[in-house]
Amino acid sequence: MNNVSPSAAEAIAGALFAKSIDDCLEGLNDAERFKASMALKQVYMSEQTRSRLNQAVQEVNELALSRAAVFIDGLLDGDKEEITPL
Repeated sequence: MNNVSPSAAEAIAGALFAKSIDDCLEGLNDAERFKASMALKQVYMSEQTRSRLNQAVQEVNELALSRAAVFIDGLLDGDKEEITPL
């Protein structure tokens, strides 16, 4: 992967992560989106919830990075695979 920017995997992973969040929020109405945004504010979270959320975000980020790496490898090998959302 010498021909790839070191930040490429992170950029693709970030896009996958953002897309997965958008997909989750898509089915919510405005009131539910507001509740979700308030629930994610750290000032309203218990320490246990914050810890579980941090762990979940880390796991999703690792999954996104591994998918991005596979996608980049496929591009370098000339594959025409499409990257799938998380």
